[in-house]
Amino acid sequence: MPRFSRVPALLLAVVFSARVFAAGSPPPLLTPTPPAGIPMPEAEAAIIAKVENRIITYADLKSAMASRVPAISSIATNQQDYDRRLEELQNVMLNELINRALVVFDFQKDGKRKIPASYIDDVRERTIQSPEYNGDRLKFLADLKSKGWSMRDYRKNIEEDLIYDIMRHQQRRSETVISPAKVEAYYDANKDKFQQEDAARLRLITFTRADGMDDAGLLARVQTVLARLKAGEKFESLARELTDVAAHRSKGGDLGWNKKADLKPEFAAPAFTLDKGEVGGPIVTPEAAYLLLIEDRKAAGIQPLADVSGEIQRKLADELGREAEARWIARLRANAYIRIYQPSAPEPAPARP
Repeated sequence: MPRFSRVPALLLAVVFSARVFAAGSPPPLLTPTPPAGIPMPEAEAAIIAKVENRIITYADLKSAMASRVPAISSIATNQQDYDRRLEELQNVMLNELINRALVVFDFQKDGKRKIPASYIDDVRERTIQSPEYNGDRLKFLADLKSKGWSMRDYRKNIEEDLIYDIMRHQQRRSETVISPAKVEAYYDANKDKFQQEDAARLRLITFTRADGMDDAGLLARVQTVLARLKAGEKFESLARELTDVAAHRSKGGDLGWNKKADLKPEFAAPAFTLDKGEVGGPIVTPEAAYLLLIEDRKAAGIQPLADVSGEIQRKLADELGREAEARWIARLRANAYIRIYQPSAPEPAPARP
């Protein structure tokens, strides 16, 4: 049985002594562990759990929690709230580590399935090129060393992350075929979720005011475009050619769907009084002049099923996928050896930072 070194102040007691459990909802596992920061070599190696032939150490749990602890510290209202949130996070992350170990063990047990080395190489290179390292390979290697990781350790960790993600994705995909009948049934039962306000789909041509340009000079540009519109040219084509906002130019001035409250008053008035296909403006401001096309309108009320069926399909597919994953994890747990270990009696938890 694994031996625990005493961990002064930082590794707190588990809720229960070493025990074996299988299927069912994951139990609460540990009481709060405070945030990382104080180096304690003995504590790092302390074993928290064993899953089949794999072990989970305090260092594993601390690493899994590290990026989330600062957020807890920032939102906790007092020491009790901080401890409660930390306990919840610790239990969630330990269950996540147990699930990950189960999935990796199941994937590797027959020895035939492998993650190609090129996948791991790709993750490593993308990590080195990320903003954290900005292509600095020496900085990346120094960071691994500071964590006590060899390159072999790093590659093993990446491989197991890939296994976990790929296998979870496969399980979720197994339950993603949603019939039209299910979509319609969900829509009929949840019509209140599909209420919409008046909305308009807009296109915009912007004429930026040059330094020293008066309204007359600005409007002269607008009149040229209005003349071309009257001659039959398309608003979208003119926007791609003439609007002064580069981001709008590439999309033909398309602003997408907008509610009245999303728009400034000078744009909201024409957007919600003009009919579909009409052009509003010129709208003149100190910075620019604008022409506005009302490309389409949606009236307030319940959105038609045809407009929301894709959204419903994605929602139902996500729900069914998560349920499929949960059943799969439960089956793995039901047939697995999982043991949680209790260290010697803890000292009091440190105060919230």
